[in-house]
Amino acid sequence: MRFLLHWQHVAGEQRLKGPEGLAAVVEQLDGYEVPAGAWEHEVLAARVEDYEPDFIDRLCLSGRVLGAASPANGSGKAPLRSSRSP
Repeated sequence: MRFLLHWQHVAGEQRLKGPEGLAAVVEQLDGYEVPAGAWEHEVLAARVEDYEPDFIDRLCLSGRVLGAASPANGSGKAPLRSSRSP
């Protein structure tokens, strides 16, 4: 478990910093499926020290990171965080 916490940059001393650290985290997690609403608050903030939403915006605007959401229910439509449940 300690290995995973270090490798995933969740352990305190292994957390990365700034947009460059975020880029490394996004590259490491490429292809890992997580609900859209959890990415910023639970996944990225746990791995990047002093994470700011502006970091991911900068990476997307620069073209280094492309956002994508896959359908969670096979309907062909990706659910939005603000979507109401049926």
